[in-house]
Amino acid sequence: MRKGLEFVELLCKDALKKGLLEPFERETCPQRVAALIGYEWIWVAQYHAQRLGLVTSGEAGLKLTNSGRRYIDALLELAYMLKGEVEWGAEAVAAALEALTDWRAEFHSGEEMAKYAELVVEELRGLRRFPETYKWACSLMVRYDFKYMESPLGLLKRIEALTLNSERTP
Repeated sequence: MRKGLEFVELLCKDALKKGLLEPFERETCPQRVAALIGYEWIWVAQYHAQRLGLVTSGEAGLKLTNSGRRYIDALLELAYMLKGEVEWGAEAVAAALEALTDWRAEFHSGEEMAKYAELVVEELRGLRRFPETYKWACSLMVRYDFKYMESPLGLLKRIEALTLNSERTP
């Protein structure tokens, strides 16, 4: 594993197992994800994963904890939902990682972070009852810079509120 990309390599390995990546993306996924988010930010994402206890560090490298497994599963489920808005699986993985990284250090444990990731997935899944809104939300999720903007849950709640308000307006 390459230093600094260990967490992304774990993520890409799971994405490949779950069929999210094309076979040729197997080797390039970590670098592609890092390039899309920014190499300097990948270190921050990995730091937060370690800080929250999503992964543990050992001689063999990083290993997912139970909450880390739940977090990765939710992240990859989000990536599946976003894949229709991008060309390749690695781009969907990068968008999901961008959305579900604790950029503002608001969470205090891996369990909290895993629950939040699952909540974001549930919120986006709930928007499927409004097909155009769901497509709009997915489109924004892959283009939004969550490092500097509001949280993904905040964005989805605002989209839902706008949709519900427009549904009520004659």
